[in-house]
Amino acid sequence: MNEEAALLGALISWSKTKIQQIGEPPHAESSVAVMCSAKVELVESFVYLGRTQHRNGSSDTEVRRHIATARDCMTQLERHIYMYM
Repeated sequence: MNEEAALLGALISWSKTKIQQIGEPPHAESSVAVMCSAKVELVESFVYLGRTQHRNGSSDTEVRRHIATARDCMTQLERHIYMYM
């Protein structure tokens, strides 16, 4: 990856890079050693383009997050409605 990035004039920040294993079995380690003597963290989930990506493909976390956002919006809306009544 370092060589391909260098061709484009880019550098890889291994301290910011994360790895997510998809499917089973879960990896027992919390990090993986890669080239350049860097350790890359293994993660269960991360947010990508505003969506939570989970290792098992489940969307439960994302659905709960959307429900919480909708609940907060409705609560704020109710407050404004009662203020003008």
